This record gives sequence, structure tokens and C-alpha cells, in this order.
Amino acid sequence: MNRFRFGTATAFAVASITLFTACGGNKSSDGTPAATGQVDFLVSDAPADSWSAVNVVLQKVALVPQGGGAPVVAYDSTAGGAPTSLNLVQLDDLADLLTSAHVPAGTYTKVLVQIDPASVSLTDSQTPSHTYDVAGGNVKVVGLPGFLVDLSAPLVVTEGQNAQVQLDFDLGHPLFILDRPGMGPGGTDLYLVNFERCVRHRPIPVLGSFLLRHLRGQVTAVSGTSIAVATEHRGSKVIDVDTGNGSLFYDLDQSPVTPVVSPSVPASLTVSKYVRVASRFQGSGKLTAVRVWYTSDRAKLHRFSPEGHVVAVDTAANTMKVLWNPAGPGTPLALTTVNVDGGTSFFFRGGASAIGTGPAFLGNVAPGFKVQMTVADPAAATLTAASVDIERAHYEGTLALTAGDAGLTFTNPRYTKSADFAASGFTWWNFTYPTLANSGSAGLVSLLSGLPANTARGASGLTWNAGSGSWNAQNAILLPIAQRGQITGGLSGNTFTFTPTGGSAEAVDVSSTLGSATLVFQITNQGGIITVTPLASSQWAAAFTAGTTARIFAVPTAGNLRAYVVTLGI
Repeated sequence: MNRFRFGTATAFAVASITLFTACGGNKSSDGTPAATGQVDFLVSDAPADSWSAVNVVLQKVALVPQGGGAPVVAYDSTAGGAPTSLNLVQLDDLADLLTSAHVPAGTYTKVLVQIDPASVSLTDSQTPSHTYDVAGGNVKVVGLPGFLVDLSAPLVVTEGQNAQVQLDFDLGHPLFILDRPGMGPGGTDLYLVNFERCVRHRPIPVLGSFLLRHLRGQVTAVSGTSIAVATEHRGSKVIDVDTGNGSLFYDLDQSPVTPVVSPSVPASLTVSKYVRVASRFQGSGKLTAVRVWYTSDRAKLHRFSPEGHVVAVDTAANTMKVLWNPAGPGTPLALTTVNVDGGTSFFFRGGASAIGTGPAFLGNVAPGFKVQMTVADPAAATLTAASVDIERAHYEGTLALTAGDAGLTFTNPRYTKSADFAASGFTWWNFTYPTLANSGSAGLVSLLSGLPANTARGASGLTWNAGSGSWNAQNAILLPIAQRGQITGGLSGNTFTFTPTGGSAEAVDVSSTLGSATLVFQITNQGGIITVTPLASSQWAAAFTAGTTARIFAVPTAGNLRAYVVTLGI
């Protein structure tokens, strides 16, 4: 049986599990209750289209005080009951509210996270799909189950105030899931999963425009303008009704289901009802409901609400094919055909106002979009969408400039689509370098104009332009090209020669510049123990030798390929 370890583990990480059992309470040194503030913990992911499910149980989350001291546990799923498994793929460009915890006032600089390594499973995006897990020997979690995440800026918790911490699982990071062909049981593929190096703190720039994944749970209290919900993650949250514009309520126990706009909680929404809520943060940190679905039958919430990724769009038949799990969370995924008719309303990222209706809008939906729907009749042979909330809109493919350099054209086997640059706030960067984002489209236009055709790949998050009735590219991320092969020329300055399997030699640049340094890892297998060791730039010259097998993740530049990650060895 293969075993795995990461080189250069820190002493703090080694002791992390012990620290979880010695956490501070909510009392001051003299035994009186400590002043506390509320911290919302959210989890999200940077997307990876290769996987339809990446499941993991998040066991504990704790805040580490500035200057040291016992971590303060804010979330503990091991305290009674079966913990909830998170499918990280469902969180692409969304955030799931894990818990809201009262934390002693003070300053915190790190988050301590513990996952259950035995809970990790992967399901690919193929049809039919394949699932790999730890029990079957095809998935191994590299590193320790407890690890530290640095906060990008100290978190100041103030008495009586709300604060938010978002942890981003970067599924698109080349090191998150490393495939090792033929190294699994019976010569199958093996996947190394690395949480420790691929979870980061993701600041929330504007709280009011931040999109949450729909919150699910059971109502525990109702007032005239708010509901308290015991959430699926064993937390509790109070959600206010939009008393100014009204929130949209769907009573799933009525037939037909007719949305009602109301500035207060409807009389039929009572304690013990099950709810699904699309909500938004207010500047104060409180949540306000945009739309609320409720029922006395928990199963109805799932049956009425397919959530998944669009795989195909047929504008002639007026249908979408959506990959989701109709039997419930954690069950096998299925490809389901959903009809769009004149009564279908389309929304964008939880908005209260429809951005389009009926089959005429369907051409604006593309494979890869993430949607949350409400269907008219879940028992029908073919589902018909009453509403479609586009939670994530993005185009991806080979990049080219549109006519007049006003935007980008994306070409892939499923579609060719174009989007103009957003009028304001457009940014672009090389994959995984968001701290080095470039503002405005001029630099990207200059770069793409100087590259050979079909050499740049990229993805853009889209925003709806109501004026033009089309999508605008709000950003662009230059995606890496992944290649396997051999180093055929050693490091000279900052460049080495790499020959991909079946391809021609290429010049590849590496960098040691802080903030954009190339990540280089040596992978070795000794007696069944696979070790993944990071190499400092001072070690590169000795490691980059002709004949060494390697895998590179690189983006094109006006000159050579620029490597983001290089793995050496097996």
C-alpha cells in the first residue's frame, strides 16, 4: 500500500490536531463572560471543470489569535450526529455559509482547518462518470488533516459586530489534485489530493454584492419580518425579509406554485417548515432574503430545485441538459433534460428581477453555467423550469479578440461565444496570480495581438448587461497549458528546454519573483512512500537536468511559455 508525506512540514502543523483539543472559551481571565462578536465562516472554491464532485467533510475550524494563544473553535462537526459532506464543485464562484459563531473580541491572523481525510472522494465530469475514493485506494490525501491558512489581513472581531471569513478551496490549482497514471490498485489511476497548500483566505471586497449559495434548513422561530433557521451545517442564522422591496416567497405545498412578493413573513411559513433561501449580506453583516422556498416536506426542497451544471443547450428543442443529483445530496449524478417554455424566468446570481424569459433567452445560456432552478412539476416525465437562477456564468476556451478589439471570443468543442469587455472594473491576470491583476483591457489586447493564433486559453466571469441584452466579460484569466514530457535542456538563466510527449521542444521560463514565483516540486517514490517536496529556487539548477521526467503548467507570453508549476519525477 502506498503512503504519502509532504516535505518540510511545520511544527505548528504537526501540533494542529492537539491544539484543536485545547481551545479557548468565551470567558475572560477572571471568569466573567468575555466580550464577543459574530464571525460568519464561508467556504467557496475556484472552479475545476474536470470534476463534477469533490466531496470532503470539514471537521473543525478555529481562529488563531494574533501573537499566539489557544485557537478558538468556531465550527465542530464532530460533536454529535453525522457531519455534512461538502461537494466543493457546487461552490464554484459561490460561498456556502458554514456557520456563524460568537468569538471573543480581539485580533486573529490565521485559521486552523481540519478535514476528515477518509471522507474525500472525486467524481469526474465524463459520461458515464467515475468516482474515486480513499477506501478504494484511488485517492490519497497528502499532508496532515489539520493545517493553517494565513489571513490576508488581520481579522479584528469587535464586540457586538459582525465579521466574515471566507475560505477558498482552489480546485483549479495544479497541485490540488495530482493524477499519477497507473499507480492505483491494479494499475488504475491514483489521485493525490492536497488541501494544505491549496486552501486560502479570500477577502470579500464588497459585502452587499457578495453572492451566497442558497441556505437550507428548518425554521426554528418566526417574527413578522424575520425567520430563524437551523442550517444544514448545524448552525443557526436569522434572516430578515426585505421590508422595502419585499422578498419573493414560494409555498411548495401549494399547487400550482405561485411566487408571492411580501414585505413580511407569510402566515403559511411557520416554525418547523423546511426552507431554501437566496439571501444577501447587508452592510451590517445581517442577511436579507431575496427569495424563499418553503414546505412541510423536506424532500420537496430538493425535488423542486435542481441545482447543477449545464452540459448542453438545445435552442431548437428549447431544452437544457443539467448534471445534478436527483436522489439528493451525496447521491450519484444524473444528466437531466429540462424544458424551457414561455413561463420560464431567468435570474442572475440571486437577483430579484428577471433578466429574461422563455425560449428567446435560452441562447444566452452556455455549457458550464451553474444554475439553480425551480421546476413546475417535479413528478413530470420531463421537467419544466419555472425559474432559472444563473449562479455562475462563464465562458472558457481558446482566446481571440473580437472585431475592433472590443471583447473576447472563446472557442471550445461545445461552443464559440463572444463577450465585450465590461465598461468598468475589467481585470485580467495569469492563472492563480489574482494579487497581480491588471486593470483595463489594453494590456490583454496587446498581449493577445502579439501571440500566434490558438495559443492562449482563458476563462472569463460574466456579468449581465441589461442595456445590450448580452454578457460582458468582467475579468479574464489566462489558463495554464498542462503538458507531460521530459526536460531536454537544463536551466540556463531562467529558461529550460522541455519536450512534451509526442511534441516539439519548447523554451519554458521560470521565475523566483515574490508573488509570482514558479512552484517547483520533486516527487519521489521510495519503498511505496511517495514524497512531494518543494524546491527552493537555489535548488532548481541541480534538479532541472536533461532526461528528467516532468509535468508543467504554463501560460503563453510574448516570448516563451511561463511556468506556474513544475513537478519533477514520477
